[in-house]
Amino acid sequence: MKTFTAYRSAATGIGGALGAIAALLMGVSMIPAANAATIDEVPSVVVRYDAQSLATESGAREVYFRLVSAARHVCPEESSKDLRVIFATRQCREDAIARAVSKIHQPRLVEIAARHAKQG
Repeated sequence: MKTFTAYRSAATGIGGALGAIAALLMGVSMIPAANAATIDEVPSVVVRYDAQSLATESGAREVYFRLVSAARHVCPEESSKDLRVIFATRQCREDAIARAVSKIHQPRLVEIAARHAKQG
């Protein structure tokens, strides 16, 4: 079983915590930190997945949706009507998913992510 650990980066501000990156599931372990500057000090989510599951469309889709769920954990939605906060949260999640997909580097997963990115 492979794992992927994603971190929130220090690039984008969201309600007192810093910006982007995610991944998810089965073994979720988050490291809380607000306003941290290094990757070791920011929230992370460990995503465990079976590399063989990426060999099928349904398996890759399952991993993708785990990454989406992880992005929601690392980049939580703030209760705000401030468009900057809403945009920053959306950008954080998109960046997190893109980085996770890139890091896993599996063509089927990249294709699924690209389809979902086009749909918005």
